[in-house]
Amino acid sequence: MFQDITNLIIPICVCVVLPISIVWIVMRTAQLRDRQRTDIILKAIETNNSIDANQLTEALSKPHKAPRTPHQQLNLRLTIGSIFTLFGVMLTGLTVCAIIEEPVLGCIMSIFCMAFLSIGIGFLISYYSMRKQINAEK
Repeated sequence: MFQDITNLIIPICVCVVLPISIVWIVMRTAQLRDRQRTDIILKAIETNNSIDANQLTEALSKPHKAPRTPHQQLNLRLTIGSIFTLFGVMLTGLTVCAIIEEPVLGCIMSIFCMAFLSIGIGFLISYYSMRKQINAEK
C-alpha cells in the first residue's frame, strides 16, 4: 500500500508540483522587482525634489548587465560546447561499463549520454559557424 502511494506521489511531484513552483518563483521575483521600482518612482515623485521622473524610470529599467560582445558570445559557446561534449564522452564510458553490469541502467544512461553529446556538438557547431561569420565581417 505505502509503496503504491510513493510510486504515485514522486512522479506527480516531479511532473506537476516542481514546474509550477519554478514558474511561481520566477513570476514572484519579477513582480517584486517591478513593485520595488514602482515604489522608488512614487517616493521620488512624492518628495517633489527636482528629480526628473523620466530619467529615473530609464535608469531603473536599464539592464544591469552589459550586452556581450560577439567575441564573448563566441568564447561562451566554445566553453559550453566543450563542457557538454566532454561530459558526454565521460558518460559514454560509464554507460559502457553500466551496460555490462545492468542493461536497463545502461539504456537509461545512454539516453543522457546522447543528450549531452548532442547539446555539446550543437554548441561547437554554432561556435565554428559564428567564428567564420565574425572573421568574414572583419
